[in-house]
Amino acid sequence: MDLPSYSIYDGTFHPAKVALISLNHLLMKAEGHVNAATLLTAKLYADSKPFKFHVHQAIQKAEEMLAKLTHRPSTIFDPMQSFFEMHSTSAQVLGGLNIANRSVVTERGEDTELGIWPNGLTVSNRVEFANGVSLPNIFYHLTMVFEILCKEGVPLDEEDFNDGFLFLHHHE
Repeated sequence: MDLPSYSIYDGTFHPAKVALISLNHLLMKAEGHVNAATLLTAKLYADSKPFKFHVHQAIQKAEEMLAKLTHRPSTIFDPMQSFFEMHSTSAQVLGGLNIANRSVVTERGEDTELGIWPNGLTVSNRVEFANGVSLPNIFYHLTMVFEILCKEGVPLDEEDFNDGFLFLHHHE
């Protein structure tokens, strides 16, 4: 029995899509909450970043990974101030992930591209960037969104966080 091949595209774009679908689900839950207007500036702790920052960063990191792996300049999004902006920007990036050329990503994903980050980390190819920088950041910010909403009393459970995982598994 031949197993299907697993590519760079599968290992990067699939998790990013899952994260954005889960993020969109969490945004819908937040919008339906009685205190939705206050959630945009809600924080986990007094000295931490607000909800809207974490939403922005999850989407921005997915965009940066999409750009790097499809060999195009990254779009820098302005900070999002409303649920509408969050949904539309997320949809834009998710759309890009959905139409990205699988063969370009797979063939050129290991191209060398030296990058040095502020912490001194050296990234030598696009796959290292995606797996070592982008995906961990996307999931960190998704987790922070979930935690802030839980703290603020939005009724959520594990299935809400996993919505994107379950959706893609059943719809691919």
